[in-house]
Amino acid sequence: GQISRLSDQSKLCGTALKALPEFPVFDVKTQRQTLRAWVTDDKGKPVSGVVVSFSIQYTINSERYETPPSDRNGYAFVSLAVKPYKPGDFILYKASVSQNGVTVSDNGSFVVWGKP
Repeated sequence: GQISRLSDQSKLCGTALKALPEFPVFDVKTQRQTLRAWVTDDKGKPVSGVVVSFSIQYTINSERYETPPSDRNGYAFVSLAVKPYKPGDFILYKASVSQNGVTVSDNGSFVVWGKP
């Protein structure tokens, strides 16, 4: 995954978002991926109660997931089963939060290393 770059849009709604995968995936048949988001205000303090949407891009389609509201530390998590993929391929994701009519997002990826 990548460490996010805070969007200039985040200053407009006072919210910033960083998203990272928890770990590499070695076996799509038995292992799930957890994507973690951190929501902060314009001063870098955690924001609770925010739902983060994740869009996962596969070769033939994309899937959308929503987290439970962020906790008091600003963290929100989603756990997902990874679709079969060729070993070594990147799976792209986009995390986004909409607030006050402005959407803030962060993009990243993770690699599936094991056999599909």
